[in-house]
Amino acid sequence: MKNYNGYVSVDALMKYAHNHVGGTIDSNDIARFPRANVKEVSNEQQSLEMIFDLPFDRLRELASAEREGRVVVLPCKVGDTVWCLRNYCGTIHPRCGIVSDIIFHDRCGVSVVVFNIGRGKWGEKVFASYKEAAAALTSSAGEGE
Repeated sequence: MKNYNGYVSVDALMKYAHNHVGGTIDSNDIARFPRANVKEVSNEQQSLEMIFDLPFDRLRELASAEREGRVVVLPCKVGDTVWCLRNYCGTIHPRCGIVSDIIFHDRCGVSVVVFNIGRGKWGEKVFASYKEAAAALTSSAGEGE
């Protein structure tokens, strides 16, 4: 349980009361408990927590990782439906599938594995929609001519 500045910990009070006959506490007993420290939470912090649905400490941790270059935003997640360009009998065509794995390579970036279809870089071989995959196929065919 969190302790708040100027207030006594309820857990500490309950434990104290439980160990005393009758389980009662008077004001003299309460005065013996030290006041706890608490971090002031500003309205801005509360607003950020509500907007992002994350505790402020986690937001701070993510911001620090971003500054240090340790954040990678993935284009999709495992279980998403995507479109992958597949070569079948010499013809490349878009095929719908489910993401089964996402691999990060330090040299070439993120590779998306599409179950029973193939793998490739997002935006080159794997796409969010059929329209994007077909457009990439059309543009690559135009470059080959």
